[in-house]
Parts: sequence; C-alpha cells; structure tokens
Amino acid sequence: MISLPQIELNVVRAYIQHVQARFPAGHYLNDRYVQILKIREWQLRRRLLNETGTLADLEPLNTGHREAERFLFDVDKGSRKDVIREINDILQLIAMEFFAEITTIEAQHPHLGQEFAREQEAYRLMWNSYVEEAEA
Repeated sequence: MISLPQIELNVVRAYIQHVQARFPAGHYLNDRYVQILKIREWQLRRRLLNETGTLADLEPLNTGHREAERFLFDVDKGSRKDVIREINDILQLIAMEFFAEITTIEAQHPHLGQEFAREQEAYRLMWNSYVEEAEA
C-alpha cells in the first residue's frame, strides 16, 4: 500500500506538471508559484525519506514560507476570486507546513535562539515595508 507521504509527494509533482503545462513559463506569477511548489516537493521528499531537518534546511524553508506569504498578498490584489481561493488554500497549507518545520528545526538548536529571533525580526521589518509599499 502506498504511504500518505508518497501520495502527497506524487500529488505535488503532478500539480507542478499541471501548472507548468497550463501556464506559460517566464510569467512572473507562475514562476513564483512553481518555485514555492518545488520547495514543497523538496520538503515532502525529505519527509518521505525520514530526513531530520537541519540548519541548512532553514534557508529553503524560510524562502518557501516567505515567498508563499508574499505571493498570497500579491495575488489577492485583483485576481479572480475562485482562483484566489484555490491558490490561497494551497499556499496557506504550504506556508503552515514550512513554518512548522522551521519551528521544529529551530527548537533543536536553542543556542541559536537569539540569532533566529534577530533574523525573524529583520524579516518582519522587511515584510511590513513590503506591505506598505504594495498598499501605497
């Protein structure tokens, strides 16, 4: 019997193929969306192999989480509502999964807590600036 992690990985791979076939390569929003999905595929592949998260994994996970947040924000400004709902649901799930793994990895390294907090604060300042610019 096929495992749930294998099913999740297969679905993400098929969905990436679908998005790439349906939407043109080189389109800014499509490229960003596919990047997020590919990071999710990488995450699911690691999960399937029972790989423990490492400090090196934080960079792609943070990239995926942050890009999913920004993409959600950007797409919500003027897109068709049915498309927004579908993408929103997918990206919320992906962002939560990235964040959960980030939290797990960071908890394994309490000695780096201050560094993680500084990095998170720098990101939040950047995020606030991003939102303010987009709303202006």
